[in-house]
Amino acid sequence: MQKILKLGVVPYEVGLTWIIREIFKDGDKVNPQDLPDFLDKKAKLFLIKRARDQENIQTEICMQESSKTVFGLHFLKEEDQLRNEGILYSEEVTELDQTEESPF
Repeated sequence: MQKILKLGVVPYEVGLTWIIREIFKDGDKVNPQDLPDFLDKKAKLFLIKRARDQENIQTEICMQESSKTVFGLHFLKEEDQLRNEGILYSEEVTELDQTEESPF
């Protein structure tokens, strides 16, 4: 991957930031010297920062998704337990609300 990055010859769909992210995933570091010589220092630093930011965003998204799953399953378990115990009776309340006239 390091050689591909240094040459800078990657398909447009993939891009240099994708290559940098893959290197980060392997646990390696990327320095500005690892990027193609046709880029100036500012562009190299930008690409490294962008790849790191994208990786951080992806990590946050994964954490949020796993939290949704954990809390969602916990909520569903509680809801099922309440329904089994007869405490949760939203269907009955909905039927009563439809038959009674509103005092307002």
